[in-house]
Amino acid sequence: MEEVKTDFLNLGETKVSPDSEEVVKVIEGTLAEKGSIPFQNNIVGRYKLQKEDGVMVTLLGSTKMDDLLETIPTGVFIRLEYIGEIPTKGGFKMKDYKLSVEKV
Repeated sequence: MEEVKTDFLNLGETKVSPDSEEVVKVIEGTLAEKGSIPFQNNIVGRYKLQKEDGVMVTLLGSTKMDDLLETIPTGVFIRLEYIGEIPTKGGFKMKDYKLSVEKV
């Protein structure tokens, strides 16, 4: 059996490398798994993407990410880009993303 390596990635916060100040803003891969988990008194999406190099990456959803990925089926190649933070109507900040999906 081969060990499956899974990296947890927080777009806009996870550093490119331990020595870098630059953060990961884009992830591309095949949407391998969709689910949800309890997190801080809420239920949020949990997504696994398999990158082209074979590494499995786990993303913890957010309001915007969950909305974007809600109708995307597993097995589809996607590109998710962190745009920045935007204000909500309630005065809070929310992470904003851009989603590109391979045509099927």
